[in-house]
Amino acid sequence: MTRKIAALLVFLAWPLQALADMHPYMGLDVAASSGHISMTDVSGKRTGFGTSGMLGGAFIGVGSLIVPHFWLAGEVMGDFSSSRSGTKNIRAAGHASTGRFRARYGYTVSLIPGYRFSELFMLYARFGIGQTRFAYTQSVPPATASGSTDSNPVGGAVFGVGVQFRLGPAFHLRGEYDREVYRHFTTFGNRAMPVENQFHLGLLYDFGGI
Repeated sequence: MTRKIAALLVFLAWPLQALADMHPYMGLDVAASSGHISMTDVSGKRTGFGTSGMLGGAFIGVGSLIVPHFWLAGEVMGDFSSSRSGTKNIRAAGHASTGRFRARYGYTVSLIPGYRFSELFMLYARFGIGQTRFAYTQSVPPATASGSTDSNPVGGAVFGVGVQFRLGPAFHLRGEYDREVYRHFTTFGNRAMPVENQFHLGLLYDFGGI
């Protein structure tokens, strides 16, 4: 009985120790973005918009080694984007028109599990949700529209994988690939769904030492 109680106490102590060892980190991030927006216009015609651009932002998080080698963190990232599409021909209320998209800014909230192979190297994954504001410009907007550009906050899911290298006592460099899949949204009566591939490079300062 005593051994069972001792084993239970050890089992319960692991998550409590992980919470006690949690420490914050923060950093800066740049990324190249390449994606696709599938849009069905008001006439039922489907058009694909290729997107590309750069992102820049910052992140803050808190994490801990929950057991030897296994890292777990929660992170919030915000970014500004220059990602945009080319201009495509569409149909708008029986008239020929053109349209184009641009992503402006957004944020993600993520859970980041990782495996630390050594003091210098860690492999990790990202699972998160986020929101990006997409602006759509149409040369012939609906008669009821107040302008030729419609802006919408669009939510979605983020999945990624990355590697992190220790540069010094507190600084780390990380590279990451993310796939962002957004929900459908409606703009000027058109139905659109964006998907983005992002390639990140980030510099991280850890306040407690990973």
